[in-house]
Amino acid sequence: NMLGKRDPKVYGYENLNEVEIAGLLHDIGYSNKIKFADFHPVDGYYYLGANGWSKEYKEVALYHSFSEELAFISRGDLFSEYKMALHLLLHFHM
Repeated sequence: NMLGKRDPKVYGYENLNEVEIAGLLHDIGYSNKIKFADFHPVDGYYYLGANGWSKEYKEVALYHSFSEELAFISRGDLFSEYKMALHLLLHFHM
């Protein structure tokens, strides 16, 4: 277990199973069947949102591996998507 004895609540999850699910879902935007912005973190975020996944799982897809910074550097057209998603996540828990 990569997390060892750390409490999953530190990561915003109730139990270790939720952390494992987030790990499995974080790259779902790479699927050829999911294309919104042609940038897998954003694609995954919108796919999970459209399919009823919670805020915590959508955040993992959207923000893993410094993807916000990468979008800012290489995909300036997507930076507004991050700002909008963050606003929705913080204010509407979508």
